[in-house]
Amino acid sequence: EYPLTAGAYFDIMGFHSYPHFDGSLRYWDNNIMDFVQTRHSDAAADGVLALQDTLQGVLNNYGYDGNTFPEKPWIITEINLPRKEFGDFIGSEEAQRNFMIKNVVICMQNNFLQSHIYKLAEDKTYEDAFFEFDVMGLYQKLDINNGYFQTINEEGISYKTASELLFEKVHDPDRTAALNLPQGVKGGAFKDVDNNYTYVLWAETSIDNSEAATATYSFPASLG
Repeated sequence: EYPLTAGAYFDIMGFHSYPHFDGSLRYWDNNIMDFVQTRHSDAAADGVLALQDTLQGVLNNYGYDGNTFPEKPWIITEINLPRKEFGDFIGSEEAQRNFMIKNVVICMQNNFLQSHIYKLAEDKTYEDAFFEFDVMGLYQKLDINNGYFQTINEEGISYKTASELLFEKVHDPDRTAALNLPQGVKGGAFKDVDNNYTYVLWAETSIDNSEAATATYSFPASLG
């Protein structure tokens, strides 16, 4: 009765992204017959795009590839990493903070219309948290007696910083390519309507359960 199938009945492709438990931060190694853990913010950012690629593959199978039917726009309806470690899951303020910035960049580079952080404020204090979703707030547990004077987490600061510096800018793939970023350096170039550029660059993380990373980079002379 519905020959066009489900794709004809929704306009935007939205998904949740929680790299700490969706398989993004580990892979199977037959040599050791066990999982290898990659619990750091760049693997988490890569995991967001890997999930998008998987979902786009399903859309392609049904013709939503920009040829047979129009491509679907993208949004992320929930995303975050925890700032406290539970079990084998990643969990640190530093990883969460770094992931916020990297997520903003990759979403702008890959045409996501929106990315909604889970969530505004935490349900419990850090000490009382008993699973990872308790510690994913831009703010700590709200103090009803403190009105507007609430405690913002590091991820809230990094998210606000990225938002302010990139506000009303768009990703410029040509200028990003012109940066000639070497292996171990990631980021992008973003411009406003007057062609003023903001560059977001970072040393790529690669060590399990560590945000330590270093890199050396110089802008090409051609960019002035």
